[in-house]
Amino acid sequence: MKIALIIVAIPESSKLAQKLARLIAKKRLGKLSTHIVVNRKGTEGYSHGVNKGLNLAKLDNPDLYIVANPDLVNVRLSKKLISQAVKHFDLWGYAFKQDGDIFYGGEIDRNRLTAGLSRDKKGNFSKTDFVSGSLMLFTRKTFKKLGFWSEQYHMYYEDVDYSQRAINAGLRVGVVSSVIYEHLEMSKANVDKDGQLMASWIRFFIKNAELRNWLYELIRLPKTLYEHYPLIFHQLKRRPFVYNFMTLNFSSLAIKILNFILFLFLVRFFTANQFGLYNLVWAQIGLFMPLADMGTTNYGIFHLKKGSTTEFSKLFSVRLVLSIFIAIVTLIYTYGVFRQPELLLLTALSTPVVLANAVSGSFLIYTTLIARTYLASLYSLFFNTFLIAVLIGLMVGRFGMRSLFLAEGILFGLYGLYLWLKTKQMMRLKIGIPKMSYLKNITRKSYMYILLSFFAGLYFKVDLLILQYFKGVHEVGVYASGYKFFEALIFVGSSYTIAATPIYKQHLEEDRPAVKKKIIRDSTLLFILGMGIAIFSWFSAPIILPFALGKEFVQGIWAFRVVIFALPFLLVSAVCMNVLYLLKKVKWVVAIFLFQIFVNIVGNVIFVPLFSYHASAIITVLCEMLNTAITIPLVIKAYENIG
Repeated sequence: MKIALIIVAIPESSKLAQKLARLIAKKRLGKLSTHIVVNRKGTEGYSHGVNKGLNLAKLDNPDLYIVANPDLVNVRLSKKLISQAVKHFDLWGYAFKQDGDIFYGGEIDRNRLTAGLSRDKKGNFSKTDFVSGSLMLFTRKTFKKLGFWSEQYHMYYEDVDYSQRAINAGLRVGVVSSVIYEHLEMSKANVDKDGQLMASWIRFFIKNAELRNWLYELIRLPKTLYEHYPLIFHQLKRRPFVYNFMTLNFSSLAIKILNFILFLFLVRFFTANQFGLYNLVWAQIGLFMPLADMGTTNYGIFHLKKGSTTEFSKLFSVRLVLSIFIAIVTLIYTYGVFRQPELLLLTALSTPVVLANAVSGSFLIYTTLIARTYLASLYSLFFNTFLIAVLIGLMVGRFGMRSLFLAEGILFGLYGLYLWLKTKQMMRLKIGIPKMSYLKNITRKSYMYILLSFFAGLYFKVDLLILQYFKGVHEVGVYASGYKFFEALIFVGSSYTIAATPIYKQHLEEDRPAVKKKIIRDSTLLFILGMGIAIFSWFSAPIILPFALGKEFVQGIWAFRVVIFALPFLLVSAVCMNVLYLLKKVKWVVAIFLFQIFVNIVGNVIFVPLFSYHASAIITVLCEMLNTAITIPLVIKAYENIG
């Protein structure tokens, strides 16, 4: 019998590997070829070493492969034992002693797909879910059927994966209990063992999970996070970028949820007129907000250097002056267009939001430069939690609209002041009057993003402004109550963009043909997801939403049932827009938004006087359909141009 012995070691255990090889050679198991693979520590995983050994061993076409760790003691192999095992199994291992316990193969939790060693002795030749990679034997037939080990597992679960592949292929997998060797487990000294175990389990789960496993793990997720919180926190702290990124996105999602809770209170405690006025004030505040940024966020993050106090102070001053200017412009616009004293007063009470936004944005830039973005995220989350709690308290206490906006103005003002002082504490901040040349320099480098931000914001607000102009705040309130439920689902598009962008970047650099496949696959899946949500919402909204909305807002359910059908087209557009960004076609995206705004304005101006918010809802859906029809050919054209 031709036998290939593969021992995978690291430099520290290479002598142990040689000792084990000599020990097994003395047993005269057959015509033995030995392959000791010494991995580079930390960069090459166990399966990588096994595959290197298999590559060398397969040249001899052996009848049997033995894969082993170097840290084995009292390995009692013989021709007789092997010939007995071959009659029962195609892939097998033996019982082993580790840390004082004896293990007989391994078991997989069929709900969670976690793998654990078994202390249960079932018989001399017993089936098992997996065989420990510390000593695994398999026949030539097994290797021909399964091939090499999966290298997606750096350490741990590679043996579980190979065993499962064997079982799925109809091969016999088991353990021989009459032979017990000792495994010293040098890897237990690995400081990152728990982290690598979790990472490998996640890979194994994603590869093998069925729908029931996903549902079970989703329900169990809070418990899983609680159990592994120290490990997760430790792993994130070791990776500043990931920690900052996760914190930023978690806080953003949490703030969206908090604002949705606030919305539910608003529609329960406000009349349609009051809610319409509330939305209109925020539409005024948000309309020119992108111009208050003027591209300074992108400029600060990408062009400023860490520790450049003078440059950051200039940028801080520019943002502050711009915010004051935009606050004044907002008030002039509100008075000039609507000429409603109450709307003007509430907008004036809210102007500290513009100033606070400038300061918080500056704080975000600074914390990004020093790789501590999580500070900005956490402060924002704490502030918004407190703010929304105060606003809900005022509503429950039956305070009026003015009290709400006064509280918002005061709290935003205090928040901006706190972040200003916090920034001064972290660095020597010097405020001054910025030069126009400095602002021109920033604008020149980021004007396309300024336009994009402004037009994107206007696109989602213009229908409210036109509806108010022709029909008044009551209709705005009814329409906004339904639209808010649709707005709550738009995060699916932004979440997709965050998750997909790194993959697209990698494909564009390494595998251009894969970009086309991903565009088609993502567009199809997101369209199906969006349409599924839309159809479910159409039938369930009349049953569920009346419990959330007040009597005056019941008509808003119709608006939601219609506008939700914009979601599948919006998600496909998100795929296309993301690709156009990455292909540096920002001008195309700006042109698309400009055209969409034109269509939106014309449609609403013509039909809102006749059909009120019913027209706005239908026009929103038609605009997203048009958007999809425009972006798909543009993506095809852009993709063809890159080859």
